Formats: sequence, C-alpha cells, structure tokens
Amino acid sequence: MVMIVGLGLLLASEGAVQGEDNAADSSKPRVEYRISKVQGLLSFLEALSGGSQSPSLLGDLFWGSSFDTPATRNTLEEFESACIRLVADISHQGYPPSRHAGRDLGSLFLIRSGFSTDLDDFSERTLGLLPVPAHEALFRSLRAMEPIYEELVWKPTVSLLEERRKEFRQAGLDWNLDQMFRDAARFYGAVWPESQPFVVGLYPLPGRGGATSAESLGVFESVGVLVEAEDIAGRFGVIFHEMCHSLYGAQPSELQFRLEGYYTDSESPYSMLAYGSINEGLATALGNGWAFEQATGQIDEGEWYANDVIDRYGKALYPLVKTYLEEGRTMDEEFVEQSIELFAATFPDSIYRYEVQLNSMLLLSDGNLMRSEHLRRELGQRIRISSVASSAPINHPRTLEMVEGVQDAVLAVISEQGTEQLEDLAELCLPVADALPELVEAESSYLFSTLDPEGRAFVIIQVAGAEEVGSAFEAMKRLGKIAPDTPFHFAPGGNWDQVGRSRDRAGNE
Repeated sequence: MVMIVGLGLLLASEGAVQGEDNAADSSKPRVEYRISKVQGLLSFLEALSGGSQSPSLLGDLFWGSSFDTPATRNTLEEFESACIRLVADISHQGYPPSRHAGRDLGSLFLIRSGFSTDLDDFSERTLGLLPVPAHEALFRSLRAMEPIYEELVWKPTVSLLEERRKEFRQAGLDWNLDQMFRDAARFYGAVWPESQPFVVGLYPLPGRGGATSAESLGVFESVGVLVEAEDIAGRFGVIFHEMCHSLYGAQPSELQFRLEGYYTDSESPYSMLAYGSINEGLATALGNGWAFEQATGQIDEGEWYANDVIDRYGKALYPLVKTYLEEGRTMDEEFVEQSIELFAATFPDSIYRYEVQLNSMLLLSDGNLMRSEHLRRELGQRIRISSVASSAPINHPRTLEMVEGVQDAVLAVISEQGTEQLEDLAELCLPVADALPELVEAESSYLFSTLDPEGRAFVIIQVAGAEEVGSAFEAMKRLGKIAPDTPFHFAPGGNWDQVGRSRDRAGNE
C-alpha cells in the first residue's frame, strides 16, 4: 500500500489484454469509477480502530471532537471485536505458495462496500461471510457511527469528490492510458478478461495534504482522495502503481511458477530477498516512475514510495523496466537475473536488515497472546511490510506446511507457555534447532534472530504477555540488523526499553 493518494484512470472502451506473447493491440481496457458512502464509512471506522490500511488523518478528525465520547468508544470496541473475524483467508489453489493467492474476509467486505448503495444493501451483500452475531455487531456499530461520519467527513467533501472524479476521467483520456495499460500488461504477461473493467472505489479525505492510501484488491482499487489536492500526475502514478499489483496477480499460474523458479534456482544469497520485494518494486518502477514520466515528460525527483527499501529498489529497477516496456518484452529469466543483481548492488547488507528480511514474511504465533490481526497491526506500526501471511499455532500442520512451502522470513511470537511449539519449527531450521535448549529454557523475555544457510531469517520473540508485544517490536526496530554472533537479546522482567539502545550504526554492540 502506498501512503500517498492515488488517481483513478479511465481507459476508454472494452477490450482484453491476453497472455505474455499475444496481447491484443486493439483492446482498450476500461476503468470504472465508483463513489460509495458505505466504503468511506467502513474506511473511517477502520482508521479509528487503528487499521493499517486506512489514513490516519480520518482519525485526527474524530479524536478530541465533540463526537469522541465514552459511548462512541464502546461502539468502536464492538466494531473492532467484530472485525477480528475478518482475518480469515480464502486461498486460491494452483499458484505458488509464496504469492499468497487469495483474499481475507476484510478485503471481501471492502470490495462489497464499494458497490453498496447503503448499509442495508451492504448487509445483504455480506450475509453469510460472518457468523450471524458477528455480522449483527459489525452493522450495529456501522449504523451507530454513520451520522458522525456524515457530519465530519461526507457532507463537507462529497461535492468536491465528484469534481475530482471528473478530473480523473479526463486525465485518463488526455494521457492515453489505454495504451499504457496494454504495455504494462504485456510486460507482466498478464491475462485480463475482455469484459472485466478495473473498478476504482473513491472515498473522500478532507484537505489537500497528509498521508493517504491506495489499496489493490484484484479487480477493485480502494483509493482515498484528498479532495482539495491538485497533484494530478502524482496521484495518477500511485493508482497505476496499484493497477500493476492487479496485473502481477493476473499472471497465468504457469508464468508465476516459472518466474519463481528463476529466483529459487539462483545461487545468489540475495535472490529470495529480491523476490520478496519484486511485486512492490515493479509497481513502484511502473507507476511512480514510468507512468509519471509518461504523463509529465519528466522523472519524479521526490520519494516514490514511503518505504526506503521499496523506494530505492523501484528506482534501481526503473531503467531495466523501461527498456523492457520500450522493446515490448515480457518478464523472463534475463530480467529476473538482472533484478537480483540490482537488489544486491542497492542493498549489499540487506541479508541482515530486519526491514528487508521482513518485507515479505510469515507471521506466526502460539495462539496464547493475541489474534493475528492485532499482531500485524502492532508490527505494521513499526516496520513497513509488503506481504504478510499469518498462522497459529506454530505446531499446527498448516503452519508448518507454510514454513516449509515458501522462502519468506519467519517471525514467531510466543508466550512462556508456548515454547514447546518451537520444537516443530526447529525441525525445519537447523540454527533454531541448535539454539532450542536456550529458547525453551530462557527465564526472561527475549528476541532471537538467526539466518539459515540460504540466508532466510528466523526471528523468535518470547514475551510474558500481550502488553510486551509492541515494546518488543520497537526493540527489534531499534536493533535494525541481525547480528549472527549475537542471536539473543534478553529483556529481563519484560523491560525492552534498553534493548538495542547501545547499538551503533554498523549494527555492533
């Protein structure tokens, strides 16, 4: 997710882009714009509940206002409790496990909100996705907060949002985005159904500045729009970025497996780190780099992505991506090899950096501390993550299958009662096995980090209770790097404040 506003596209008429070698030049894919108050309301409540995908400026409007009362806070607690069940995943079979093909229920709710005319319609569209009591609690909280959303956000902004929608449509026509889409689809080797438009769901954000978000959900793009902002080209690049995620996901499964094989077969210790960042890196190079240049005739000299790793990798990839686009080529083995080399040259110390290793990761827990969504939220507030799959408990067959099936870094969070679950994890990682006695017998909270022989990171955090989790993640952020010679960092009595304080820039104690 890009933490700046996205601009929707209009691509004139119907058509199709197919395959990696037979893209139809006569096709003209469409983008459909939708404005739904329900989508805005849902994003509003997610922001108030600390959701990592929602702009914080929505929360800034509410906290401390006359609407911030004990009653509304109770309503938000009910909403958050209902949303706990939205983390359940629907997985698509027949794709590389590392692609995490599928959607969680929260994404399905967001997509349906963009097509809903009101809360009654939204309720009908989502029946059966949640247990009846949870569904009722969710909509009870939405109905209670709807008048507040109307007063704070919707009524002051909806007319301006309509104006922005007209501008976005015209910009799409002016910049010939139908051809840009076809070029990008050919580069990815994507297959896009002839009758399926991109749907861009717009929701309003007051003002002209501040952090916003755009999120790709396959055929649906959720875009927060600063209604008074005027940076058309920048927003255009961001939405094209999100569309590129959709094209990446629309690659045929055969191509996905083939590309993954080029990364996994590489002998470079940087290959899997490059693979873990390639989705965001390509979307940044194409959207924030190439699309911006196509629209303005110049390269954006500012920040392309609000994450240092992806920002720098996207910029490093851009010349290579541009060459492939100009030559009408599709991603291939040569491209993969060069993408790995570029990653290694840009981040020579990346094997040891938490923010790089954890950019694409498996988040595991013993099931005793907090739900996976809460863990994701706590971690996401401290380290930017492009892709995360979660599972609990650690010794569950599905969890172990995930660990064995992909090459993403593993971060496991356990309580003192869950240490025995590490025995199963140790069977899949020799460095964890070597340290198992100390991991199981430790008498205080700790952070343990190691690399397996292929350079894959395994990070284990033991805490006494859920209240320590945020502090432990803060300590990991302070440390910055994995130190192979110092795998353990202890926090006696749950005191994480001093962990990482003495570490210098080189990562030494």
